[in-house]
Amino acid sequence: MHILDFLKKDIVLPRTTAFVIITLSGMANSALMMVLHAAVDQIVRGGEASQLFVLFVLLLVLFLYTQYYVLKQVVQAVEQGLRQIRQRLIDKIQQLSVLCAEGHFRLGYVTTLTQDAATIAQGSLRLTMALQSLVMITCSAGYLFILSPLSFIFLIVFLVVLIPVFSLNSHQATRKLQQSHQVQTEITGKLADLLAGFKELRLNPDAREARLQDIRELVRTLARLKAQGNRQVNADFVFSNLARYVLLLLVAFVVPVMTWEATGMAHHVVSSILFILAPVSLLINGLPNLMRTESSIGNLYAMEAELDAAEQDDAGLPPAVPATFRQITLRHVTFQYATADAPPLLFGPCDMTVRAGEMIFITGANGGGKSTLLKLLAGLYLPTIGSLVWDNRIVDSAHLAAYRSLFAGVFADDVLFDQLYGVGTDDRTAAVIADWLADMRLQDKIAYQPDGHCFSATQQLSTGEQKRLNFMVGVLKQRPVLLSDDPTADQEPGFRDHFYRHILPKLKASGCTIVLVTHDENYFSLADRILVLQDGRIIE
Repeated sequence: MHILDFLKKDIVLPRTTAFVIITLSGMANSALMMVLHAAVDQIVRGGEASQLFVLFVLLLVLFLYTQYYVLKQVVQAVEQGLRQIRQRLIDKIQQLSVLCAEGHFRLGYVTTLTQDAATIAQGSLRLTMALQSLVMITCSAGYLFILSPLSFIFLIVFLVVLIPVFSLNSHQATRKLQQSHQVQTEITGKLADLLAGFKELRLNPDAREARLQDIRELVRTLARLKAQGNRQVNADFVFSNLARYVLLLLVAFVVPVMTWEATGMAHHVVSSILFILAPVSLLINGLPNLMRTESSIGNLYAMEAELDAAEQDDAGLPPAVPATFRQITLRHVTFQYATADAPPLLFGPCDMTVRAGEMIFITGANGGGKSTLLKLLAGLYLPTIGSLVWDNRIVDSAHLAAYRSLFAGVFADDVLFDQLYGVGTDDRTAAVIADWLADMRLQDKIAYQPDGHCFSATQQLSTGEQKRLNFMVGVLKQRPVLLSDDPTADQEPGFRDHFYRHILPKLKASGCTIVLVTHDENYFSLADRILVLQDGRIIE
């Protein structure tokens, strides 16, 4: 079971101490019932029950303290274990290669790290209470055996019949939960695609309706799976109630007739059965929660296995200070996109040299490999054949992190984070940011918040303005090389001219090396060199 793996691998808990405390808690709870029986008998006989009252209070204190202690320790241990798992999974996500992350990252990872982790935290309490209930049932059943061996036999038969039935049903419910998790993940992905392609679908009603029909079908499937699971839970609930009342009927009406046991003990037997049925109900009704916990832990471990099997990037952490360079060379570089259902796509062979201080424009038709070239140059994609050469030194895994620290990349699909990560926070930084906001003509729409080290928009930004802000964030990182993928797309002509004739020369004068993908032929004369790509090859 995944729960046992979770307890062994990721839970740090003094198991012997926890077991002893859980046992004490269960025994104390059972002893409360025995003391109550003794007190009732004492009072009926006209005796004094003050000592039993004191004993009852002491046992109650012991029960409450041990229960609080165990729950506190379990909650802390589970939260610590979940924190370790989350951190381990996040680290493994960060270690994915860029190519793998682009092609195989699942939105279900987010659900697994949030909803499934919450389910495990709740389920751990259920598991602890189930263990306490098991001890209570064991101790109380022993007491019942002393009172009425035949009632004890009926109880055992009840448990032997009931628990396997519930285990089978819970196994089926777990399958439904796993299936519903997969469907929920698929719905999340399709909704994300719906929002990403909103404009296209708005212009194409047939495509939009087909997409919505896919989502509707998945929603119906999810509803069906959850309905089946709920029916299973409801049937289990009714069956458990029926079984409990049948047991009480046997104990109350059949046992006194079939045995020589004193009828004066019948009320003790019935009350014992009622007392035992409470933890039994807790144990049985907790099985669906236990199965949800099992499923959620399985999702976490399945996600970890998927990440372990994915291509990793073992470059390590970059140095605190970006490296420097004189010359970077792509030497006979070929890159292959592996596809499962189509022939592999090839880029290259490509030879290219970038010298410090240059401004290089890369152009060519769409699909020619311009974005791939930028990622190869930055070391985000590693050559299938050939090598990256950094100042006459081949870039291998030992040097990859330092090599990547040369670059600030501004790509077409970049995300604007809510904070300025990797940028200083002093007064000089604030002044530099204000200067660049003015250069980007965003000073009236964007305000810099030094206390939160973030931007806030005073007006809604257009697509072009978002690209300007993204470009500015790349500039603020102050890396030796700035890579940018078509930054003037979606820009109005006035800013485009300002960008080429003022911003790029300003960057070049500061010593920044610029490699820019562009289609603006009117400004090609400003570049030191023009590279034209076609079908993954530099043709001039």
